[in-house]
Amino acid sequence: MPSRSFQSRLARRTLLYLGLGALLLIVKVPLDAQAQGVARVEVTPARASVTAGETADFRATAFDRHGQPVAGAAVTWVATPFDIAGADPRGTVTTFRPGQVYVLAIAGGVPGIAVLEIAERGLDRLTIVAPGAGVARTVVDGTLRLEARGFTAIDDPLPSVDVLWRSADPAVAEV
Repeated sequence: MPSRSFQSRLARRTLLYLGLGALLLIVKVPLDAQAQGVARVEVTPARASVTAGETADFRATAFDRHGQPVAGAAVTWVATPFDIAGADPRGTVTTFRPGQVYVLAIAGGVPGIAVLEIAERGLDRLTIVAPGAGVARTVVDGTLRLEARGFTAIDDPLPSVDVLWRSADPAVAEV
């Protein structure tokens, strides 16, 4: 993945431009990080999977041009796209919704990248509703249309729920 960095001495920052597929990410990194002599950054795990709403912990190790770890290298963490997940300063990524996220650890202006796959949360709660009926009602010798709506543990609606409808007493109601 190509990356380029440009320094701005006035702002005492390095702007790091990262091309991730169709995504361009611009990150500001303190200039003094350049003095650390970082040649590459390794993020572990390189790939991980969680369910939306969960967290994942990542670690970064910075290496110099001789392949030796750079002790005390300052790391800036970023997770993108931002609407799917966010990273804290310790490398813990909190997920919001399903999708794929790039997790970046930047040390000395050098990025290390991991991929986090976020699966949709499963069914936690099922609600049965009669659309347009307002409140529950009894129907004698008629038809009442029912819909099942599923929700995750954090009350996100699921796009579709497969339900097997069955009557507890077919003499009273048929499905």
